[in-house]
Amino acid sequence: MLIKLEINGRSIDFECDTGATVTLLPLNVYDSIAPREPLCKNPGLNLKTWSGHSIPVVGQALVHVTRGTLSKYLPVVVAEGPGVPLLGRDWFRALDFAVVNVPTKTVLQTRNTS
Repeated sequence: MLIKLEINGRSIDFECDTGATVTLLPLNVYDSIAPREPLCKNPGLNLKTWSGHSIPVVGQALVHVTRGTLSKYLPVVVAEGPGVPLLGRDWFRALDFAVVNVPTKTVLQTRNTS
């Protein structure tokens, strides 16, 4: 499931990942939305994929996130390599999302922000 968010004024499609504890941007995407913004190096994170492979973390940053009328500065982890932006559980509450379990699937609901 893709969720479109505005990050630092640019529209970015995030893959919703209910298994991810943090929100993740590939370095090339981060560079396109914040080319001159420094990263907090060595945030002390040890991230792994669902299959157990390590995710090389470059750093962490604060980005300006907009969804409808909701606007916040939120932390994002920046990783090396190609990939898709992942919307992790750390942003769910901040962006007013709720995960609802349906017997055969998980659904992400949004609350009204208009």
